[in-house]
Amino acid sequence: MKKKGFIIVCIGLIVMAACGLYFNNSKHKSSHLFFKGDASKVFPQDQERKNTYIIGVSQLPMTMQPYLQLTEGSRVVNDFVFPSLAKKTEGDYQYQLAKSIVFQDESNSARIKIDSSVAFSDGCKLSAEDILYSFMFFNHKNIAYDNKAIYSCIRGMSEYQTGPTNEISGITKISDQEIQIDFINKSWEIFQVFETPILHPKDHDYSVLDMRKTHLGAGVYQLDKHILYQEMTLTKNTHSHQKAPYKTIKIIPADFNLLESQHIDTMIISQTQLDAVKELGGYQISLQGMNEQDFILCNLNNEEMADVKKRREIIESVDTKALFKAAYETGQLSKGLLSGEKESPNYQSLAKHKQHSLNKSIIFQFGYQATEQGLYEALNSQLMKVGLNVEGRKTPNNSSIIEETDVSLYYYYGQIEDLLNNWDLSEFYMQLDGKSLLEAGDLLEKYLVDEAYGIPLHYENYYIAHLCNKKDLGVFNEIN
Repeated sequence: MKKKGFIIVCIGLIVMAACGLYFNNSKHKSSHLFFKGDASKVFPQDQERKNTYIIGVSQLPMTMQPYLQLTEGSRVVNDFVFPSLAKKTEGDYQYQLAKSIVFQDESNSARIKIDSSVAFSDGCKLSAEDILYSFMFFNHKNIAYDNKAIYSCIRGMSEYQTGPTNEISGITKISDQEIQIDFINKSWEIFQVFETPILHPKDHDYSVLDMRKTHLGAGVYQLDKHILYQEMTLTKNTHSHQKAPYKTIKIIPADFNLLESQHIDTMIISQTQLDAVKELGGYQISLQGMNEQDFILCNLNNEEMADVKKRREIIESVDTKALFKAAYETGQLSKGLLSGEKESPNYQSLAKHKQHSLNKSIIFQFGYQATEQGLYEALNSQLMKVGLNVEGRKTPNNSSIIEETDVSLYYYYGQIEDLLNNWDLSEFYMQLDGKSLLEAGDLLEKYLVDEAYGIPLHYENYYIAHLCNKKDLGVFNEIN
């Protein structure tokens, strides 16, 4: 079984994934209790310690610039201080600073109503001007970071990013509480742009890159103190209408010794540390699913496999539970394509086709891992029962099938977002017309199921320790 480690990400994932820490109108991804812990073994705490929530991270942020967030710690800070219009969790979107986001004009645009009750840490209310500023800031020609290209789906963005114009023609202020974004192409990026951290422009000139300056955010917390390599302290944004679970949040380097002394409330732990944490007694341990999954996908380059009816014949003959049991010793069975934990009704032991219109063998392309060999053997055994022979073909990695013309399936490991722009989603985008962003996740999952592009199989977990007597803020949910 191959090891799947945490991915250190830059802005591309900062604006694409989050922990769900905007407490009022966003839910964070639920984690699964692995070890209950014993609250009676929590050491007595003075009032200051009770009012302080301490988070251990693998690396502290080097800066509070929200476009230069490279570490696990930076992402934690971003979600407390710089909420977005919306965030995705478990394949679904939840509003943060937006009241509503509705697609219109055959999904060529989105109308956004913002929550004007939200206030930045200086007391200024959130307005459409702040949304405009944030998009202009993140796309200014002087600001460079990976995956800046996700914004290219917005009309006029290319001209703004390269400098010929000083405004983004595809973002229009309708009123102080409403804004419209127009798209030039329908791609997965139109969803990702809603996850842009929203900033307040006060005393900040984005035409000059100044690492010493800090933006104001509209989160429940604001930056109070930053000691490089040692500590970042957040305090309540007194202008926020949301209730802060703790007076102070401290982010410090993760240290198992501090976990032992209960000077850390939550941190990610390794599998090798499980027994030691259990022995401490005062911590509960939760399992959290990783964003990457294992998939079996269809080779859409092949003429026969381009026929959705023939793809469906194959996909609906596969028993995913049996494949999982045969191939995997750890992790969880995936429930859906968009997220391993998003329920989808069509992937569980369907096996309803007894005859197929395919006249040739199916090629299954996979790598050299023992897991992948096990998948091939189990898949062949299943499909032989419905009259289909599976021929195995080993390839070095996920590269597999671009040039293949065979009727084939292939093994893939990664994030679903990396696949979506390779598939024809035109009908899905048409379905979005008049629909809200909150409806998009369910609609997309159904569309992908109906199109039978592939099946989800498996995802791994990581472990989170959390002090039993402290409120769980979901800090590390979807942090990988």
